Amino acid sequence: MTRPDLHIITFAVPYPSNYGGAIDVWNRITALKRAGIRVHLHCFVYGLFEPQPILETVADKVYYYPRVIWPALISKGQPYIVTSRKSQDLLRNLLGDDSPVLFEGIHTTGFARELSGRKRMLRAHNIEHQYYAELANQCSGFKSLIFRRESLCLRDYEEALAGAFDVVFAISPDDADWYGQHGANTIFMPPYHGYDKVDILPGHGQYLLYQGDLSLEINQESLLDMMTRIPSGDLYPCSGGRKIRQQGI
Repeated sequence: MTRPDLHIITFAVPYPSNYGGAIDVWNRITALKRAGIRVHLHCFVYGLFEPQPILETVADKVYYYPRVIWPALISKGQPYIVTSRKSQDLLRNLLGDDSPVLFEGIHTTGFARELSGRKRMLRAHNIEHQYYAELANQCSGFKSLIFRRESLCLRDYEEALAGAFDVVFAISPDDADWYGQHGANTIFMPPYHGYDKVDILPGHGQYLLYQGDLSLEINQESLLDMMTRIPSGDLYPCSGGRKIRQQGI
């Protein structure tokens, strides 16, 4: 097997690229392929995220690992999104050579310390402890407690690990500032969208576009808030030509 130029560890299977994180990862991998970079791609499968043969057309080698629920869910002081992705098979595959490693999201950094002799890069998709704190604020009961615990674990984890990478590619200027304040060598890198040129009609369109995971209450509330701002009686194409009104979806 050809030695990779780069290992990429993804938090989930990045195809189909039908949400923000997957769009960013998928277009980055395809751009690297066009540039002639040999990638060994490491993906986690769970829920709807299943192996995708198309990944073998953009990566030199594709590995799949299951997420581990127990005991990751109750690991003391450890973020669940990290510990549930600490596969020993992943570590063995990474230790097979000394190629650089790109961690897609803090989720995938469970073995960052074990790879201390390597070039390590982080694509920070969020400041995750801030994101989980907001999720906790937007719900109640047991779910809020789980998100709050995860936020506190992630805060300590992200602050301790921020300076461990050769470079952190932050998705926004604010995130770049946060990582810089915590000792990271940071570069602001906007999301990869897959377009090489502007290809839109001039003027304003008469449609609505909403992108977000509607299994999360914070995104549900954002969508409903957007709906209240539509002038009463206005009609817009939505989701392949369907019509929506202010009164409902």
